[in-house]
Amino acid sequence: MRVTAAVGAQASSTSILLCFMALQSIPFSIIFALIKMKRRKTPAQLELAATKAPVVRGHGGKRKGAGRKRIRDEGVAHRRRPSVSPTAPVHVTVRMVAGVCNLRRPRAFRAVQRALFKAANRDDAHIVHFSVQGNHIHMLVEAADRRALSTAMRGLNIRMARSLNEVMRSSGKVIDHRYHARSLRSPTEVYNALGYVRNNNRIHAARSGASVPSRIDPCSSDSRELTFRPPAPVTWLLREGWQRAPKATLLDGS
Repeated sequence: MRVTAAVGAQASSTSILLCFMALQSIPFSIIFALIKMKRRKTPAQLELAATKAPVVRGHGGKRKGAGRKRIRDEGVAHRRRPSVSPTAPVHVTVRMVAGVCNLRRPRAFRAVQRALFKAANRDDAHIVHFSVQGNHIHMLVEAADRRALSTAMRGLNIRMARSLNEVMRSSGKVIDHRYHARSLRSPTEVYNALGYVRNNNRIHAARSGASVPSRIDPCSSDSRELTFRPPAPVTWLLREGWQRAPKATLLDGS
């Protein structure tokens, strides 16, 4: 028994010695990594909580009366605008909200004139003719496409809103609804639009029963008192094509 134990102890010490000698040939960094290495634990499967009915807290979800409230808008309908061609001018009308000062007053018209000057000289859109009335503006615009017209009108509206708010020393909405645009594709349409825009002040005076002014409207593109000159027309229709239309009175309008 004692011989067997002695032999076992000698074998154990021999194996320890062999292990020690083997460890001396292994780099210390590998031995350290083996010591630090831990056995990975198998991840436990988590149980999903029971599905509960959503709690309605007064907001969100499908319910009666949810969503943005409808408002009554009698302005320009939010439909897709007609196509714009670089060969056809566009009759554009921009209206102000109630409470905005008279645009034909000297200070207000100077503010509008500055905004028109910035918008009239774009590379892709030109305001060739305009007429500023008390609460709206008529313009004949040449634009490369629908996007160019939209960008020009958006910039004009922003500049006018800022300038008029400074004049009125107020803040808030100035432009009413979307702008109205109508493409003019024939000499007759351009002729009628030219007469309507350039004589718009006379047309309003005739409709209201007031005396029709004979002089050139100082708040139009025909005035010689402007601080800038609108660009010359580029399209054939607005440059000379309109002269081929049948002549009619310019006070009829449309």
